[in-house]
Amino acid sequence: MTKQTDFTKIFGQMPNMMDNKALEDGFKRMADINEQMTGVAADAAAKTTEIMAGSATETFDNVRKLSTARATPTDYGQAFSDFAQAQMQLAQRATEAFADVAKDSGGKFAGMASVATDTATKTASKAAAK
Repeated sequence: MTKQTDFTKIFGQMPNMMDNKALEDGFKRMADINEQMTGVAADAAAKTTEIMAGSATETFDNVRKLSTARATPTDYGQAFSDFAQAQMQLAQRATEAFADVAKDSGGKFAGMASVATDTATKTASKAAAK
């Protein structure tokens, strides 16, 4: 019969195989980065919600203008044309605002991801060096 490996002994020695302080520092740093990333995501969500709310309010105003009674049938055609133009301009402004939020958030995330990678690499090196 083959001899069974005693895993309890191996796992019991694991804390002595690496630098626990380095692992603890790395964990704290990653928790800080996670907190920062969550903040960026929450800020982006708040900004996009504001953009959508403003767009909805403006759309309702445009619909209100469109639904106003007109004197002649041709006035309705002009009102619809004005509505369509206002909605296209609104869509363009909203898209630009969303792009700005995405660009800002993406830049912040890229910077944090770079820091997180460096931190993880340094932590792993320190922990394994023991």
